[in-house]
Amino acid sequence: MTAFQLKIVALLLMLGDHIHYFFLFQDPQPPAILTWLGRLSAPLFVFLAVESFHHTKNRHAYRDRLFWGAVVMIAGSIVVRWLYPRPDGLALTNNIFLTLGWAVLLLEKLTVYLARQRSLDSLFFALLLIVGCLFTEGGILLLPLAIIFHVFRTNKKRLAISYTLLSALMLPDSWPFFSADPHTNVQWMMIFALPFFFLYNGKRGPALRWFFYLFYPLHIWLLYLASGWLQR
Repeated sequence: MTAFQLKIVALLLMLGDHIHYFFLFQDPQPPAILTWLGRLSAPLFVFLAVESFHHTKNRHAYRDRLFWGAVVMIAGSIVVRWLYPRPDGLALTNNIFLTLGWAVLLLEKLTVYLARQRSLDSLFFALLLIVGCLFTEGGILLLPLAIIFHVFRTNKKRLAISYTLLSALMLPDSWPFFSADPHTNVQWMMIFALPFFFLYNGKRGPALRWFFYLFYPLHIWLLYLASGWLQR
């Protein structure tokens, strides 16, 4: 599968997940399988971001596009929520651009230090990682995942083992603060994204970059507005 095809898969899974999220108030609720399958989307997007990091001609421009996308997402979400607040007060916090931009920033710093054959400034890198984990959507999982994809990019066996272990850490009741209910704690479903990493053929496919940059914020805002309208 090309990068474009994988993005389409991730996009459709994400759309289903967000439909489930924004319309949970309905009776009956959207089918739970939408959010179960949606657990595959973020790892796929992170995997593709790491691949883009390695293939792009200008890593700085790629990082800046993601961060500008995050800025637009934040500003647009504030305006949409201010103009059309949902009756239940649901906040608009979705911003995968910020997470992916931060992941690229981490990979940039890691690559620079290693390329110069200097010891990694572990304190500075750890600070960037901690800040990203605390202040980006899903960062506590997705940023370590980006590092795994980067470090084991050419070693699929180690990538598969690391990814499987990380997925196992998401199992219900695997941590004291995790829910033991398999119906509410479904992040472990990300394990089923693993076959897609091996299906990737290293090719880009059709160049529709801006389609994905536009689809993400627009679908979030439209689902928010539609769900708010149904609540009134």
